Amino acid sequence: MKTPGMSKCNRVWSLLGAGGVLYLLVAVAVFAPVLAGDRPLYVNARLPGLLDHHLRSLERAYPYDVKNQVPGVEENLKRTLRRLQVHLAPGEAVRVEAFLDEWAALVRTSAPPESRLAFLARVHGELRDAAPRRVMHLPALADLNWVETFLMALILVAPFTCVGRWFRGGGLGIRRTDLVGVALAGALTALPSFLNPVEVLDFKADRGTLLEADPDGILVFPPIPFRPDQADSDARLLPPLRCAATGERHWLGTDDLGRDILSLLIWGTRTSLMVGLASVALLMAIGTGVGALAGYFRGAVDGVISRVIEVFQAFPSLILILAAVAFLESSLLVIILVIGLTRWTTAARLMRGEVLRVSRLEFVAAARTLGLSTPRILLRHILPNAVGPVLVHAVFAVAAAVLLESSLAFLGLGDPGQVSWGQVIDRGRSFIEAWWITVFPGGILFTTLLALRMVGEGIRSSAGPRYAS
Repeated sequence: MKTPGMSKCNRVWSLLGAGGVLYLLVAVAVFAPVLAGDRPLYVNARLPGLLDHHLRSLERAYPYDVKNQVPGVEENLKRTLRRLQVHLAPGEAVRVEAFLDEWAALVRTSAPPESRLAFLARVHGELRDAAPRRVMHLPALADLNWVETFLMALILVAPFTCVGRWFRGGGLGIRRTDLVGVALAGALTALPSFLNPVEVLDFKADRGTLLEADPDGILVFPPIPFRPDQADSDARLLPPLRCAATGERHWLGTDDLGRDILSLLIWGTRTSLMVGLASVALLMAIGTGVGALAGYFRGAVDGVISRVIEVFQAFPSLILILAAVAFLESSLLVIILVIGLTRWTTAARLMRGEVLRVSRLEFVAAARTLGLSTPRILLRHILPNAVGPVLVHAVFAVAAAVLLESSLAFLGLGDPGQVSWGQVIDRGRSFIEAWWITVFPGGILFTTLLALRMVGEGIRSSAGPRYAS
């Protein structure tokens, strides 16, 4: 359905603008650990805390393990000595190599526990006053899993790939070779963290100690150096652009617990988009499969599936979701499952109608004449030509799921362990004078829903009159 008074050029620019907003929101959600947190992005300094941590384990933990012959103690001690070697000055690192050879000999000859305990005491005594060396660490990247690393590479590489192909006249799609490139980029991004994993150290609390031990050391923190769950009683209800007692600026202010609003919004973006995309993927999988079966086989199968759809639609989905979330454990997984299992009916009806239409076309009759199997006809010939309207519906379904997740969090039925826009808005109700607690999360929620709506309308209007409702 075309918007009256809006030219084709304006619709294109509106679609591009809304798509850019959504791309930015997805990028913020994916890069949340890099944008907001108290783990440094880059450290190049002497870290005496890590050296002391390993030496304490040699003095306290390993003697018990060696004396009681705990399984795996040989490899664990060898790994600890290797980590010590990394943090020691070059001259003393050579001594650790000799210790490693000596420990290997003790293990090979099955030396008694007394000899091993004496070895531990000697290593601790000789390295107790050792000087640390400057080491590079990537703590924030070390916390990422392979999925996050892959998505980061995809967000960075995909736009340049699509734009480059578009300028070469190849369209805006992503091919398999692009995904291989993204996977390689993700592997290269994660490689430094796997080769040099960060160890136990509170970088933020020990920042002054680190800089005192190594004045020339480099510590680069994220742009927003606050975790979303980091409360500060001395920074409660700070207005935007105010600085805390530590000198760090809160760009969008703080809430009643002293948490940074911008950090909450960044991590809330990840929660809302994850719920929206995952729940819609679930309802699309259910609705597409059920609708395709009903439209292709017709008859009794269509009758049974249609009655099931009508039963689900007879009950308000919001009431079902509220009841399920209230009686089950409040977690993101439960919310995703409940939304997906209660809102698949619209996708099923759309897919059923499209399959009924496509299955009457000549190429499907030709496929049946050639003796192709039913799964092949459905998957290779009917579904690719019938899934268009359902994909348009999926964009609107993401907006509905994001709004529903925020509503559940606003009502106190969301996951208490995850940050959500609705949760932040709920806290702002008790502090009307602190307008920033409500305005900023409400504004980003409105912007997200508007962008999704505009993208859905743009796709539907450009797809032709058959998709318009």
